[in-house]
Amino acid sequence: MKTYTISSPVLSLSKTELKRKSNTGKLSALFGDVYSKFKNSKGFLVFMVSVLLATTAFSVPVINTQPAQALHICSSSTGSLVVGASNSGGGSLGYQWQVASSSGGSFTDITTGYGATYQTFILTQILGSDLSLFYRVVIDEIGGTAPGSITSNVGYFTLINGVPTFTSHPSNLSVCNGSAAPFSVTVASNNSAMLQYQWQVQENSTGGYTNSNSGSSTSAAFTTWTPTTTNSFTFNSAQLEADDRDQIRVIVRNICGYDTSNDALLTVDPVPNVTITSSSPMTQCQSGSSTPVITVTNSILSARRASAASNWSVAYNFINNVTATTTPLTVSGSGNTTGNLYTLPVSSAAGTYTYTLSTITNTTTAASPQCNRTITGQTLTAIVNPEPIVAIKFSSGTTISSGNNQINLCEGTGSTFKVDVSNAIAPSGNVSWTLTNSGTFEAAANGSSASAITPTTTFSTFIATGTGN
Repeated sequence: MKTYTISSPVLSLSKTELKRKSNTGKLSALFGDVYSKFKNSKGFLVFMVSVLLATTAFSVPVINTQPAQALHICSSSTGSLVVGASNSGGGSLGYQWQVASSSGGSFTDITTGYGATYQTFILTQILGSDLSLFYRVVIDEIGGTAPGSITSNVGYFTLINGVPTFTSHPSNLSVCNGSAAPFSVTVASNNSAMLQYQWQVQENSTGGYTNSNSGSSTSAAFTTWTPTTTNSFTFNSAQLEADDRDQIRVIVRNICGYDTSNDALLTVDPVPNVTITSSSPMTQCQSGSSTPVITVTNSILSARRASAASNWSVAYNFINNVTATTTPLTVSGSGNTTGNLYTLPVSSAAGTYTYTLSTITNTTTAASPQCNRTITGQTLTAIVNPEPIVAIKFSSGTTISSGNNQINLCEGTGSTFKVDVSNAIAPSGNVSWTLTNSGTFEAAANGSSASAITPTTTFSTFIATGTGN
C-alpha cells in the first residue's frame, strides 16, 4: 500500500480552497464512491488533495489583462468584468470571482450571477447598492508542473446617469473683427470626465455642418468623430472676418448616448480706420474759412451681410489755443467715405487751432459691439493770420480816414503822402498801392513807414488798394 504525506500548505487550506485546488472530476475518478460519500469531510478532502499533489504538479498563472478598475456603466445596464490570463505549466485555468464592501476588505466567493467561475463576470441590472462593492478574481492552474494561484487587481463599477443634457446652449455672439469669438456650453452629467465634445461649424449659415476643433477650419463630416474634452470653442481671430454669419453648435456624448446643442450665430463687425486728408499746417486769413476733411476706411461689412456698409463716428477735440479752451466734437458717416470736421469760421481770432482725433467707432446697430479704434498721431494744426492794417497819411502825419478826403493844392505844387502797414506777415508782408491818374506807390513793409511819395503830376483823386495777407 502506498503511503502519502500530507504537506502543511494543504493542511492550511480551507474546504472551499481545497475544492478549488483539486480537480473534482479527477478525484471522483480516483476514489469513486468514497469521494461521493466523504466529499464534505475536510479531512478526506485533505487526503485526496494530498494524493493529487503527490501525483500532479501546478504552475502559477500570469494575468495579462487586469479587470477594469473603474468600469463605467449606464443606469440599470449590464456590466461585465473581464480578466485575461495564461499559464506555462500546460494545465487548465480555474476562475473564482470574489466581492467585498471595500477594496481592502474581506473578499468572499460569488456564487450567483453569470460567470462567477469564468473569465468574464457579468452583473445584470446593476443597482445602486452594487456601486459600493469591489470585485476581484482568483485564478488557479489545474494540472501542470508547479502549484500556485494568482489574484487580480480590484475592480468596481461607476454609474453614468444617462445621456448628457445641456443646461446652457451656445449664445449668438457679435464681435469686432480681429478679436476673440468664444462660445461655450454647460452640460449636466454626474461624470464630466467621461464627456466628449464635437464642435461643428456651418459656413454662412448654409450648406450643413462640418466638424471643427480649432479656429474656423472645417474637416470631415460628422461620421468622423474628432472630439475634444472641452466645453468651449474659440474662432481664429486672424481670419475672423471670413467667419461672419457662420453658425456653430456642439454635440456632447458619453457611453450612454449624445445630445446636440442649439445653433448660435456669429456676427463680425469691422473696425474702421481714419486719416486726415487736409494738409498740415492749414493756413487762412481772418477773412476766409476752412474745413479739414477726414477719410474713413475699413468700414465695409462682409459680403455676407445684408447691409453693405457700417455706420461710424469719429470723436475729436477742437483746441482753441487763443482762448485756451478744448471742445469735444464728433463727425459721423457710413461706409468708406469722407467726413468734415469743424469749420473754422470767418473772422476767427488770429492764432493757432488744433484738431486732434481720438477714437473712431463702428456704430452699425445698437445691439452690435462698439468696434472702437484708438487713433494716435492724427492731428491737424490750423493757423489764422491777421489781416494787414494800412494807413494812408498826409505829409503832416494826419491819417486819411476812409471815404472821400480832400486837400487843396496850388497849381504846380505837390504834397507828400505816405503809407503805414502793420499786421502783415512775411512772406506776404509787402503791400503795394496805386493812385488813380498816377503811378504806383512803392511797397511798404510790415510795421514800418514807406518813404514819402510826392506825385509829380496833377491829380484830383487816388484810391489805395493792396495785397498782402
